[in-house]
Amino acid sequence: MTELLVHRQSSILTYVRCGEQYRRRYVEGDVRPPGVRMLRGTGVHAGAKHNFRQKIESHEDLKGDDIIDFSIATFDDRLKNEGVSLAPDEKSRGEGIVVGEERDRVHRLSTLYADDFAPVIQPVSVEQTIEAEFPSKGFKLHGTLDLKDTREIVIDLKSSVRKRSKGDQHKDFQLTMYSALVFTLEKKMPAGAELVVLVDKKSGAEVQILPTTRTVQDFAAWFRYIEAVHNGITKGVFPPANKADWWCSPKWCGYWFDCQFWSDSERSRVTA
Repeated sequence: MTELLVHRQSSILTYVRCGEQYRRRYVEGDVRPPGVRMLRGTGVHAGAKHNFRQKIESHEDLKGDDIIDFSIATFDDRLKNEGVSLAPDEKSRGEGIVVGEERDRVHRLSTLYADDFAPVIQPVSVEQTIEAEFPSKGFKLHGTLDLKDTREIVIDLKSSVRKRSKGDQHKDFQLTMYSALVFTLEKKMPAGAELVVLVDKKSGAEVQILPTTRTVQDFAAWFRYIEAVHNGITKGVFPPANKADWWCSPKWCGYWFDCQFWSDSERSRVTA
């Protein structure tokens, strides 16, 4: 029996943003150190997971300091074990300064989570792994559901330095995938979905909650999306990103400095 190709939400989004980045990361196995924002996201998510997992049974939140300490410790551990990728402007400022700023941001966002978001949520599942096989299509889908609460709401928890635009939740790929996988596993539609963003703005931190819903029609369109990605991967088609896209830059892509689709002269002009 032919082994099914595994697609995860992260790998699918990588392919859609930049097929070349997908090829380097998932085909060639060329794994680069994370950027500082990824380190921040890992730390904040770790603290939330640490608290919510025990809250399923205890129905009580951990002390705020415990959540914050766990988040920062996770940030520090990943930095120590994997290092960090810095863009030219970040290197010019110094790794210690840039990493220190993000570490402080982890502290603020974890505090925001502990004070304002965690108390209003009673989780029923946290970081639940869900798999669905589609043998006739040649692939299986693997997703990790951030959070589902007693309202039967599927939640995608993010951290950011700016608020999301109105309507982002209605087209959020991960919320669609989470909802579809829950529907596949439980044979019933989630009550709804929420994009929750812990925002660390200059004017102060706040929780942004953007509610939405998904339908069976949405799942059908989403599955066609997956099929298109799968077909491109299996045929060895890895289109590069549009160079004008914000993620195709030294600040957001660890492969930018040796990407075959950028010339050295282009790179020198961009980083000048």
